[in-house]
Amino acid sequence: MTHRRSSVSRRRGWRWKLGLALALAAATFALAMAVVQSRSESEADVAARTGAAEGRIKFGILGDSDSHSYQDSVSFPPGTRFGAYRSVTFVWPEVLARLRSDRLDFGPWGIRGTRRSVAEVMDWFGLRGRVRRENYLYNFAFIGASCDSLTGYNGRMTRRLLAEMDRQPAAWRQGIVYIGLGTNDFGHQDSLDALARDPADPAVQGKIANCLRKIGEAIRSIRAQHPTIRFVLAATLADVNDPSLLDRWRSAEAIRNIDAGLDVYVKGLQAIADADSNVVAADPRPWFAGLWGGRDHDGNPNFRPVVIDGTFSVAHAAGDDPKNAMTADEHGGVVWSTLWARHLVTLINAKFGTGIRPITDQEVAEFLRPAIAASR
Repeated sequence: MTHRRSSVSRRRGWRWKLGLALALAAATFALAMAVVQSRSESEADVAARTGAAEGRIKFGILGDSDSHSYQDSVSFPPGTRFGAYRSVTFVWPEVLARLRSDRLDFGPWGIRGTRRSVAEVMDWFGLRGRVRRENYLYNFAFIGASCDSLTGYNGRMTRRLLAEMDRQPAAWRQGIVYIGLGTNDFGHQDSLDALARDPADPAVQGKIANCLRKIGEAIRSIRAQHPTIRFVLAATLADVNDPSLLDRWRSAEAIRNIDAGLDVYVKGLQAIADADSNVVAADPRPWFAGLWGGRDHDGNPNFRPVVIDGTFSVAHAAGDDPKNAMTADEHGGVVWSTLWARHLVTLINAKFGTGIRPITDQEVAEFLRPAIAASR
């Protein structure tokens, strides 16, 4: 018996030492990756952090695939999205970075970060983790993000943006943070089916409440270190008008219930804005309806095309060709993104008095010219 206990003790001791060695190895690896990451910063990164972008408004983004840069060659290698139209397909931050870089600073473009597992280890040891992507420095949006990604394991977006903001607090004094989340929490078909039956569905409304709570936590966390920062809180269109789902919810009751259920989120965001002059809520539903229309009161499709420059018609359909409002994987296409970018400039000018030049119809047409030329 004594021999067995001694053998067990030796095995336990060996396992403990192995665990400690692995933990130390992980810490060493994370530290090494942090050093490599810091040494690999571009001159543009350094310039951004030392105040070279004087007079421009710092703009951070916490969001999902509706804000994740389409030109990210790490997350979306060539050939994986947008087909032959990849070079002319942009999401709204990419549009604004091209049209209003004189006033809005999303940070320099580049490939940064490490594998997600390494980034999480770095976070665990108090280092500055960042998942490897090609993006603007202050854009932390990523495909699949949920409201829990603001603070939780899958993302930690707030902490990671704060790490960048803290490096240049004076430049962020009049900065703006855009938070656009919710689709991956309650905007897909299963949640919309539940809302169509009951707008007060407990499971879906629980997810909406969680989103409002997480967004409030993110605002408080950022404001604790940057009290004058301004926020744009964007609600979600959800998937109710996705071309692949237009055969669903074809009744007045269903569409009315879905709208009522989603209204809870919009009203929650608006309540945050009403209590804070440095917050504006953005509901994309009336914006979309004013352009492409939507379903009628009975839930039937009642869409119309948007015409650019008097000749280029953009239908509410899915496909990578820019003549479609949505990409083949049902995200906003380049025309959609450009018009949303224009709407955001109007919104933040009206709320914050930023004085950014409005994006004109002529600029929209000029910016979209390469996409129009590529359209078949």
